[in-house]
Amino acid sequence: MDETLGLLGHPGGILVDHPRLRVGLVAAVSRPDSLELDLIGRSPRNPTSMTDPPAPRVLLPRYEEGMDLRVARLDADGRPQWMYGDTETGTGTPIDVTVVRTRLRLPPTFDSARIVLAWPEIGFPEAVVTLALPDREAVARAATSVWTAPVDHRPPPPATAGATASMPPLDVEPEAGLVLTGQRVLHRGDDAVVVLAWLSSVGQALALEVRSFARGRRGGAATMAAMYGPGRRTGSDGPRDHPAGASIALLHGDGTSWPTMTSGTTSGGDDVFDGRAEYALDRPDSDVLDLVVGWPEADLPDAHVRLPVFS
Repeated sequence: MDETLGLLGHPGGILVDHPRLRVGLVAAVSRPDSLELDLIGRSPRNPTSMTDPPAPRVLLPRYEEGMDLRVARLDADGRPQWMYGDTETGTGTPIDVTVVRTRLRLPPTFDSARIVLAWPEIGFPEAVVTLALPDREAVARAATSVWTAPVDHRPPPPATAGATASMPPLDVEPEAGLVLTGQRVLHRGDDAVVVLAWLSSVGQALALEVRSFARGRRGGAATMAAMYGPGRRTGSDGPRDHPAGASIALLHGDGTSWPTMTSGTTSGGDDVFDGRAEYALDRPDSDVLDLVVGWPEADLPDAHVRLPVFS
């Protein structure tokens, strides 16, 4: 995990909507030393079964071979610099939809960026998209270490000892949402931190990503817990399902509801742990999302966090 909070200066949403491929931006995180892009593409048919002729290559090299969505940035002279990041491919709803998620780290970029999207094999023509980004000064002001950034939370109210329930995952498309809240620290100890990566409004739902990072002895303990989990965790409200890393719950009047992850990844070792977990929740009736955040393996007890959800 990048240990510097970045600025989410782009609202996200659909960038290209073509019959062969729809591409949306989940989040664009600007830092003084990099620009991170999280993109999701959805193809309405299995690409391997397509019989249509491939789209022409204009910016993509003629003899380049690829299997899915490719992304480039255009430099000041209009030359494409093809970028290769972490890519995951799966299926969506309906099951004949191919979903490709690409996370990329670009050089520091301010004010705007022009990116190229290409997948000629499925008949998707190259598309050039301009992203509006924050300026250098705004990015510099927002850049703060996760170890020193402000943390605003409080002990959970007695309601967390009431009724509990598990929430089934909602089927949402986070790339179609609108970013509501930027990055912030939700919970922190001497060697462990829980960070909100992004929070978006997707129709009547909310989607969010939570990052869990621990170092030293805490990192090793969290890695061991991840190796033997996810499973059941016992807290002040009794046992509940939990992901590897921090867990979150939705706080309401008579107790808590524990959402199911929609996706997540972990990595770690003897002295470090890095976890990523995404959730989708029903939008609350109020303009505030009340969460309980805890990570006992990293010595972070349950804490009450309030997130604004204005849109």
